[in-house]
Amino acid sequence: MAARSRAPKGVILPEGGDWIKMHGGKRAGLDVRIHVLTEDGGLIYIHYPGWMQPNEKALAALSGGPETSFDDLYARATPRMETGSSAYSWVNDAVFICRGLVIAGPTIEAEVFRLT
Repeated sequence: MAARSRAPKGVILPEGGDWIKMHGGKRAGLDVRIHVLTEDGGLIYIHYPGWMQPNEKALAALSGGPETSFDDLYARATPRMETGSSAYSWVNDAVFICRGLVIAGPTIEAEVFRLT
């Protein structure tokens, strides 16, 4: 069962990386590693490996075309979060899944769910 939790608001720091490895032109392996600095000074490390199947709509959006919806793009990952912040320590023991879409930028936006 997935539960919606309000994620801490913050900014993604420039340290980190986002790697995509194509497999036969039909699917892409995702390896994203980021640091989020929350509005109240907490620091959260997030690593999410996953899979994406880029279709024509997604490729067009990544090239500056109209954004996609979650139904337009199969992009799924299993984020793992770690923090030393007591305010967000619950993320250390939680299991997450997420799905993505392409928005203007082009940018990938993820909707993250905590499994309960």
